[in-house]
Formats: sequence, structure tokens, C-alpha cells
Amino acid sequence: MPEVQPSGQLIEECESTNDLCRALGEKGAPEGSWVSARRQSRGRGRLGREWASAEGNLFFSLLARPLHRERASWIPIAAGVAAVRAVRRLGGPEGLRLKWPNDLWLGPAKAGGILCEGVSGPRGFFVVIGIGINCRSAPGGLGQAATSLGVDVDGLRPLLAEELRACLRELDSAGPAGIREAYEAQALFQPGTPVSWAGERGVALGLDASGGLRVRRDRDGVELTILAEDVSIRPVGDQPC
Repeated sequence: MPEVQPSGQLIEECESTNDLCRALGEKGAPEGSWVSARRQSRGRGRLGREWASAEGNLFFSLLARPLHRERASWIPIAAGVAAVRAVRRLGGPEGLRLKWPNDLWLGPAKAGGILCEGVSGPRGFFVVIGIGINCRSAPGGLGQAATSLGVDVDGLRPLLAEELRACLRELDSAGPAGIREAYEAQALFQPGTPVSWAGERGVALGLDASGGLRVRRDRDGVELTILAEDVSIRPVGDQPC
């Protein structure tokens, strides 16, 4: 029986592309299948936050079926690498950075975000990779600075699908080493960067073996790992993010 190829679909409007992509996964769609919408009415971000969804920006979700479940924690990192590569291929602005664990930043402002959701069910384990990028406009009223990249959303969409599929293949075949190197080259939190989280302050030290952020706490010099699902973290002196 021939292998089923991944497909992509662009729709005018939905509540959440992540929900539609999850439904594809539950029906057995192959890795690399994606759905995107021109408008979302109930987009969401990490930690239960709402994701503003103005038309002209990118709302996109892609299905991952990792061969090695223990590498699934690297999928958000790989997604960030893929997003930066796609924007650069389209001629987007220089200086785009990845803010651990899930944001794209340009200068001091947020330009996009990633929400990965793992699902276990009768069709096996899969991950929905949701990506929102401010292509044409930046939402206000978020309690933090936001910016847009000035790129064409219709041009970005196929490049992002291509780069995501390539990064997922690399993660499956070669492990996280190459993805980690690419991420750290464009990370906002370079080793030694002062950061704050949950009332604590310290400095970033880099990623650990599972993609968590290693930090050294100022008050006692203890080194620890922050997990993506635990807290928000920001550069010292910056606005909440």
C-alpha cells in the first residue's frame, strides 16, 4: 500500500487551527499535515492565554508524529528554528531571535509564538505544533511590546510547512544536536543573560538535554532547570511576557 502523503489546507476562518489539526491527528493523518486559517476566533497561547488573531497574520498548525517520544520535548525548539528559517527565506527582517521556550522576538518586542500540544489516543501519540506570527500587524493591549515582521503571509505559509517538516525529519533521524545548535545560535537568552522568573533572578546557562532552560539563581548560586510548562521567564528589566 502506498504511503499516505501529508496535506495542507487553508480555510477562511475557524475557532482554533490547533483544534482542527488535532482532529486530523485523531483521524490518522500523517506527519506534516497542516491547517491554516486567515482568521481565528478563539486562538490560544501558552499558559491558557488568548492569542489575538487579526487577518493578515499567520495562524498555522502542523501535525508531528515523533518516532522517538523521548525527543518530543525538543519539538517546540525545532519549531522555533523552522519559523526563523522560513522568515529569513522570505526576506524577513534581520535580527529575529528565539525567546525560550516559545516566542519569536524582533528587537525588544514579540513577533510570534508557538504552542505545542501532545495527544495520546487510539491513533498513537502525536504533537500539534501551533504557530502564530505577526506578519502584517501587531496586537495591542497585551501588557508587553509587540511588533510585526512586514512579510507576506501567503508566501510564508508554504515555507514554514517545508522547514517544519525538515526539522522534524532531522530530529527523528539525527537527534536534537543540530536543532540545539541552530537554536542556541539565535537564542535571546545567551549564556550569561540576566533573567527573572517566578520572583527569582539569575542568569541563563543554556539548554539541558531535554530542551529545558538551565539557569543559575542569584540568591544562592544554585543551578537548576526551568521547564517550559512551569513559568514565564523574561530578560531582567523587560515587561512581563
